[in-house]
Amino acid sequence: MRFLVVGPGAVGCILGASLIRSDQDVTFLARGESLTALKNHGLKIEWPSQTWEHHNLKTLESNSSPATFDFILFCVKGYDWQNAAKLLQAFSSRFILTFQNGVIVHREMREQYGDSVRASVIYVSADRISPGIVRSKSNARVVLDANPEIVQHIQPVQQALNNPFVTAVLSEDIELDLWRKYLFLSSFSAMNTLTEKPLENLLNDPYVKALWIGYMKEITSIAQSENVQLTEKDVETAMSNAEKFPAGTTSSLFSDTQRKQKTEVELLQGHLARLAEKYGLASPISRAIYALLRQKTAF
Repeated sequence: MRFLVVGPGAVGCILGASLIRSDQDVTFLARGESLTALKNHGLKIEWPSQTWEHHNLKTLESNSSPATFDFILFCVKGYDWQNAAKLLQAFSSRFILTFQNGVIVHREMREQYGDSVRASVIYVSADRISPGIVRSKSNARVVLDANPEIVQHIQPVQQALNNPFVTAVLSEDIELDLWRKYLFLSSFSAMNTLTEKPLENLLNDPYVKALWIGYMKEITSIAQSENVQLTEKDVETAMSNAEKFPAGTTSSLFSDTQRKQKTEVELLQGHLARLAEKYGLASPISRAIYALLRQKTAF
């Protein structure tokens, strides 16, 4: 299968490397220092117990000639998706698999690219420490859309992604799985960024933990207004899973804020606050957290 990876950050590099290791035909769409690094030095993924290195990578620049792929993996940061989506006009593919945080990018991309756009989810605690080099504190879990109309096409991708460090599964309700990640990520990244403390500190402080749980309960109510059946059981599962993350876990929102870079606040916490307003929900924690993060990330 031919894959085009758009966005060679932590997620794009991990997915691309996994596919290379299963002998797929992988090309990275990149520019600037990322393009130079991938061309000259290849790709390195530092897992907790092993390091992958891949050289002689296939790359394309954003102004390249039209090309055809079986799948495009759309892995750019959520705040840059609209600009990056324009680059896809030069390429054709059977499916575009989106890996953005939040719950809206795949819907908005469908307005231009139709039902070829399919949402996907990835869980991983990883950071791109320099172009082409990714350090991961955890293994990765990928969730792919198993809608009956497309599952025969998506299943080979699932199989190709699976390896000792990446577990890929199929979902019969990808919208619910998107919201399950959104539930955890929006709340954890907010708490992590506002307190500037790693995950274990948040779990060990009963007042912060109670606030975190309260925020997730509000997110559950917002999701139900969107006809997504999140429940308090999902809140319990999210907290249980949080205790399994390695010590020192932080969020990309925290990292971006510390570096004074663009952030995904509008895509994550901002979208929640706007949905609460749309549906007339009080959601005081959601509104307060968004207000604080707007100031925290106003560079």
